[in-house]
Amino acid sequence: MGESTVLECVPPKGHPEPTVRWRKDGEYVNTNKGRFRIVSPGNLVISDVRQSDEGHYRCVAENMAGFRESTPAIMTVHVKPFFVREPDHVTVLADEDVQFECKVGGDPLPTITWRRQDGKMPVGRAQIQEDKSLLIKDVLPSDEGMYICEAENPVGIISASVTLTVHSRPVFLKTPRDQRVGLNGIAKFECSATGNPPPSVFWTKEGNQVLMFPERSFGRFSVTHEGMLIISGVMKEDKGYYTCSVVSGVGSTMAKAYLEVTVEILERSTLYIVAIFRELTINLECSGVEHLETGVCWDGPRVEEPPDGRGGCSRSLARKHHLCAQGKRLVGRAQEDDGRREIADS
Repeated sequence: MGESTVLECVPPKGHPEPTVRWRKDGEYVNTNKGRFRIVSPGNLVISDVRQSDEGHYRCVAENMAGFRESTPAIMTVHVKPFFVREPDHVTVLADEDVQFECKVGGDPLPTITWRRQDGKMPVGRAQIQEDKSLLIKDVLPSDEGMYICEAENPVGIISASVTLTVHSRPVFLKTPRDQRVGLNGIAKFECSATGNPPPSVFWTKEGNQVLMFPERSFGRFSVTHEGMLIISGVMKEDKGYYTCSVVSGVGSTMAKAYLEVTVEILERSTLYIVAIFRELTINLECSGVEHLETGVCWDGPRVEEPPDGRGGCSRSLARKHHLCAQGKRLVGRAQEDDGRREIADS
């Protein structure tokens, strides 16, 4: 179809010379214009052949003495495959069914086949329907890819490709677990997820509207590229629930974990009583309390710590008492009216 063809005819000799005409299915063909014309010695040329040109053709030669007609020539027009409707690209969620339509025409009617570009059709779940559409049941993420519809008949072959995109809802790979961390310690909460499209991960603290996203710092709080929440220098007010949320265009989910901040408690008691000579220097130590909020009292009044809290010693109340922050060591020069000193939990 769409091409040219020639039907041959060798007319008989006669006097006067016979006129040649052609008939199709009993009707004379108009060869004066259009797609039909006669060339010497009597051949019929048909241009831009169409399916409607099919039929029985006879060459007719006639003159005053009579006419003669050839045996019929049967012309069959084959039509190359063509698309009536090409398949469309499809995006579906995992576990859903998907169907690709591929409608074609042609003569003879083309044979339709489906294949996957990488050759791996979903075994047992891919079915060719009566209308030659492709059905894939219970789609998996691994089914994502390109699928090709081919249509073929004796005079040609055509193909069209479509892409199947499989979206999956976010699923946790790692969920955060409850943590128990001491003061000034480091808390780490893991959280990672997968999905298609890849989900976004962010953290929130219960009672706080701040969204903490990966690769950003929020004071003592930071979130790694992998989604881990890290809290440095843990403080009492950090205790509570922390929620990891994962969100994509096809769904969301969340998981939470609790941070417990532990504080070691010392009994409020006199550590010891020391009798020494006046003007001698004494050291009173309280070990194992480096990370506690402690205070030192002298017969009631509290001895102040150094304002920077980094070590060093401070003088208190005009007495020659010194408090060293590191190790909570009390250093003083004994006086006659010196009484008791205590280490107390603030």
